[in-house]
Amino acid sequence: GTKFPRNYALPTQILVEPKMELIVSMLPEHPSVTIEYFVPDEHKDGGSYQSYTGNVKRIDEYEKCIEFTDGKKVPLDAIRDIKD
Repeated sequence: GTKFPRNYALPTQILVEPKMELIVSMLPEHPSVTIEYFVPDEHKDGGSYQSYTGNVKRIDEYEKCIEFTDGKKVPLDAIRDIKD
C-alpha cells in the first residue's frame, strides 16, 4: 500500500496514485470503496490497521482526508490500501 508523506500537495500529486485518480473520476457517483488505514493507539505508541467500507462523498483538499457519505473522515496519509 501507499503511505502518503505528510506534506504532499493536492490535487496534482494525488492524481499520481491510480486508485485515487479512479476515485476522483467517479466522485459524482459516490463510489463504494474499502480502505485499509492506520488508527493510532490512544494510550501507547503504535496502533493498528482497520478496514472501512463506504461511499466516497468527496476528497477534502483542505483537511487532506476522504469524506464518506455517512460523515466518516479518514486522513489521506493514514490510508495504506484502497480496494474497489
